[in-house]
Amino acid sequence: MYSVSGCQLHDNGTRRVWFFRDNSQVVELMSVPLKLRFKYYDASNRTVRDKGEQADMKKAIESFKKLRGIK
Repeated sequence: MYSVSGCQLHDNGTRRVWFFRDNSQVVELMSVPLKLRFKYYDASNRTVRDKGEQADMKKAIESFKKLRGIK
């Protein structure tokens, strides 16, 4: 189970970088369609290709957004 440790906004809010407790990260591009919006990276900065891991990361982001009231 992934847990979000923080979020940074870049490029005037058009890009969000989500950080997880295991040093992995997700880059969210706000101007891109929903299917292509997220780019997933593990702690070694390699692309995560496993759909199950990507779904767990996205679920952790959604719960963090809900907890903090982020839209």
